[in-house]
Amino acid sequence: MFFSATLLPMQYYVNLLGGGDSSYTMRLASAFPRKNLGLCLAKGISTRFKDRENSIKQVAECINTAVKHKKGNYLVYCSSYLYMKDILKVIEEYNNDYDIIVQNQDMSEEHKEEFLQSFQADKEKTMLGFAVMGGMFSEGIDLTGDRLSGAIIVGVGLPQLCLERDVIKDYFDKQNGVGFDYAYKFPGMNKVQQAAGRVIRTEHDKGIVVLIDDRFDQIGYKKLFPKEWEGHFVAGNISRLDEFIASFWEA
Repeated sequence: MFFSATLLPMQYYVNLLGGGDSSYTMRLASAFPRKNLGLCLAKGISTRFKDRENSIKQVAECINTAVKHKKGNYLVYCSSYLYMKDILKVIEEYNNDYDIIVQNQDMSEEHKEEFLQSFQADKEKTMLGFAVMGGMFSEGIDLTGDRLSGAIIVGVGLPQLCLERDVIKDYFDKQNGVGFDYAYKFPGMNKVQQAAGRVIRTEHDKGIVVLIDDRFDQIGYKKLFPKEWEGHFVAGNISRLDEFIASFWEA
C-alpha cells in the first residue's frame, strides 16, 4: 500500500511502482476548507532557463507584492540554488525591511532545525525563507497556524536535464509516447504540490500560494492540479495579483 497527498497523476505512480490497469486506487477529498487557501497564478512570467535573467526583476516584484499585505512568515521556493541567489539579490535591493533566511547546500540537522525554528508567530518583521523545490524544506515539515502565512513557488519544478532522465524519457516515449511528462513534467509538478502543501496543515490554517510561471496556466500543467486547487485566481499583471492578495486577507 502506498499513501501520499501528492500521488498525482495517479496512473503515473501506478506505473512507476509496478502496478497495472487492475491496481486498486482511491482518491480522498481534502478535509481542509478551500476558502482558507488563496491560490493565485502569476501569469505572463517565464522562468525557463533561457528567460531567467530577464525575468528576475518580475519575480522579485511578485514576491514583494505577495507578502506586503500581511506581516508574517513566507517560504519562497526556487528551482535551483543559483536562481535563488539571483532572486534574493534583487529582493534585497528592493526592500531591506525583511528578515531573510536561506537554505544552504549540505545543511546539517542542527542547521535545518535552526531554519525551521526561525518560523515563529508574531515576529516584528515579515520573514522570507528561501528554499529549493524538492529539498528538505519542501516536504515533511509542519509550520502550523501563524508560523507560515504563505508560499511563493517560482517555476514548474522540472528536474535538470541529465542522462538518467533522458533514459526514462526514451523508455516511456516508446511505451506510451509521453516520455517528457514521465521524466520531467510529472516529477516537477510533484515538487510544486509538495511545496504548496506546506501552507495548509490543519483545518485552522489560512494562507496564500502564488505560482510564478506562465506554464502554470497551460492546459498540460493545469490538468495536473489537485482538485483542491479548483477556483484558483489567474493574475495577468502585478496589479491583479496585488488586488487578489489584498482581498484574500481582508475576507
